Amino acid sequence: MSTSSITNYTQDELVAIMATAFAAQSLINVRDDEGEPLGNMWRAFGLCALILQQNLNYVYNFSRLQTSGNVSGANPLNEYSPDVDSFVNVFNVFRDQATESVGTETFTPASASTTDQYILTGTIVQTSTGTPVQFFVVADSTQSSYTASGYLVPAGTTTPVSVTVQCQTPGTVGNVGAGTINALVSGLGSTTPLSAYTVTNPQGFINGTAGETDAAVYARFVNEFVSGRWATRLAILTAIAGTQANLTYQISEGYNGTVATPGFFTVWVNIIGSDATTPDSVIAAVTSAIEVTKALGISFVVLAPALEVVPITATIIHDPAWLALPGNSTGLLATNVQAAYNAYVNSIGLSSTNTSTLLSYAKVSSVLVSVPGALNISSFTMNGGTSDLTATAGTQFVAGTSTLTVT
Repeated sequence: MSTSSITNYTQDELVAIMATAFAAQSLINVRDDEGEPLGNMWRAFGLCALILQQNLNYVYNFSRLQTSGNVSGANPLNEYSPDVDSFVNVFNVFRDQATESVGTETFTPASASTTDQYILTGTIVQTSTGTPVQFFVVADSTQSSYTASGYLVPAGTTTPVSVTVQCQTPGTVGNVGAGTINALVSGLGSTTPLSAYTVTNPQGFINGTAGETDAAVYARFVNEFVSGRWATRLAILTAIAGTQANLTYQISEGYNGTVATPGFFTVWVNIIGSDATTPDSVIAAVTSAIEVTKALGISFVVLAPALEVVPITATIIHDPAWLALPGNSTGLLATNVQAAYNAYVNSIGLSSTNTSTLLSYAKVSSVLVSVPGALNISSFTMNGGTSDLTATAGTQFVAGTSTLTVT
């Protein structure tokens, strides 16, 4: 139901409508002034209509969020409707926006240059199969090759250079598999031909998010008002969820980190799908959101979780029929298995109930064997063992380097 579905009238407008209708039916012009018999009667009718109109508006506003956004005719809570935003924004609730996937791209020189070369920010790469998805090189001081002039490719070397790229389009469209961003489009520099480099992404990109669906906005909106929006555990969780769409987080009440401390709580937060520590910007945003929500006199701290890196070893038994297809190889199979493992483990995140987080040996085995081209696995270990792993509060599992043998 849209906001234009109900037309509201004043009492005078209702009286005028009734007087006009009466005159049209009776062909008699009558006075509708206050104090005139018909005027008084119509004003009484108008007052009754105002009460009905008020009740109708109450029901409409009470149920509007649940009925908003039914654009496709499917379940409106699984959509991204501006009608939902127009309702919740009035209450200072805003949808978490879609985010662009970000990851590492390697540029490999075809031959050694006699002078230093630079890969400039804004250089565009894209996937080479299906509908192309484009990414552009962004500044990233955490990459060892980054300088103020761009990413340095030293003279006399053909060593691959790692750069950071970001999808041009927000959303899950930028979540692509390893080895798929292998076309160089433009932007290296005026004197450097595109043929001077080959490019690829050593790992899949999994951190692009579609933003909050109508269902997620609806749930968070209800939580905010059920919790009173302030000082409760639900209010704190809702405030964190409102900072961005792709977070994993955990609250430990009565603790400063791992030290029991009355009147204190600790929040651990990270970006889901990431194998890196929490960016400072996320810590700052979550801290600000909690600061205006928590009770006066209660202290808290927002921390990056400890990362428990889990390397695996496995022998992958390949499918001969898959290997016989053009373009397939044992190396590609190993790369895809590693990417599947990375995606699964890095998406587990933190236990929202402040309990230990489980990394299931059986589920990881199933993930590996479900990769196209893998018939089975053997000699599989996680952290050198063959059992489930658990991470205590404040600890997040992330994927480690795998030792994979394809037979």
